[in-house]
Amino acid sequence: MQTKNLIILSDFNLFYGIEAGVSRMNNYAKAITRSEMVNVYLVSSLNFREKEEMIQCGEGIYTSVEKKNVIESKGFRRVWDNFVFAIKVKRWLKKLNNDAVVLLYPSANSSFEFFLVLLLKILSSHKLFCEINEVRKTASFLNIFSFSSTIRWFTKYLSFTINELFWSFYDGLVCISSNIESYARKYNKNTIIVPILSDFDGQKFTFNPPKNGFVILFTGWIFLKKENLIEFLLALVELNKLHSEWIFNLCGNIQLADKKNLDEFIINHKIDSKVHYLGVVSHIEAIEMQRNASLLVLPRDNQKQNYYGFSTKLSEYAVSGTPILMTDTGVVSDFFSDNFNCYMVDGYSHQGFYNKLLTAFSAESSEHERIARNAYNTAHKSFAYFRYTEVLNDFFKLKE
Repeated sequence: MQTKNLIILSDFNLFYGIEAGVSRMNNYAKAITRSEMVNVYLVSSLNFREKEEMIQCGEGIYTSVEKKNVIESKGFRRVWDNFVFAIKVKRWLKKLNNDAVVLLYPSANSSFEFFLVLLLKILSSHKLFCEINEVRKTASFLNIFSFSSTIRWFTKYLSFTINELFWSFYDGLVCISSNIESYARKYNKNTIIVPILSDFDGQKFTFNPPKNGFVILFTGWIFLKKENLIEFLLALVELNKLHSEWIFNLCGNIQLADKKNLDEFIINHKIDSKVHYLGVVSHIEAIEMQRNASLLVLPRDNQKQNYYGFSTKLSEYAVSGTPILMTDTGVVSDFFSDNFNCYMVDGYSHQGFYNKLLTAFSAESSEHERIARNAYNTAHKSFAYFRYTEVLNDFFKLKE
């Protein structure tokens, strides 16, 4: 039997990167290569070298030798670089195997997807699939305070709307939730739902109650609006009047405007000794911090971007052995319920967060362990990557 090849394409640093999508694509690769005679190649525009041999980074998984990113271009130069990358990939696929299946992780930059669809599907008829993990035009919000900001918002909204039209050209769409699948099916009827994926390799449930106070943790991209963090911080301000033995740590990328607003908030509300931004940490460090925290938080509200999505950080939170405080956004209530495998907040306001923080703060260690264990079991049942081996290989037709 001839070895089948799946190529995963992205404009972030697959395998070596720290973005949430990196873990998801790596779990795709591990799920797919559990079948015999299937190889997966992780190809990023940030470090792809057309003439270099790729190195093996897992069983049947290959990626670029170069770990570092090239300097990311902007404007028309970015459009040109995306066009060149698409040409290089097209040539490389011809040398590798013209029958290779390609899975595209979409970019916030619309030209990235446009040129790959044009060259690989429309002009070359490659088998091309796409991961649909959010409705990007719902994420194109800006603080509209001037004519120029309005133009930027409209440009983003228009480009993402046009990008949705490309969905009809794919051989199929891999959707992260039932909500987004319902939305995407108006463009393409060949869909499959693969929820957030958890990595259980070498993972057993462990519960580590912190010894130095009550440590609350948020990891991942820090978008104050998308993550509803101001409302959560207001709850902490109220909590501090009753309980002072807590710390809230945040780590991950943050935009300059959000960092400035965060700093101003914690100083103005006199909680700067309690709330700490720890910067960007490695994936390994983030996992270790999650395991040693008292409470992990996912405070998103249910605006459209979150309604259609499914937070990938929840896949890591759930296996950490630490209880999670979350809101009912998107499809999370299909898997999580209050006081069983999480602390589910009633609503999205600071009062709801405050009430649930009081519950979590006063709970016994045994109660935290029970909720964390149930979350782990939920992830093992519904999110473990190895449960999607057959369904992914069948969908991509890698077993033919």
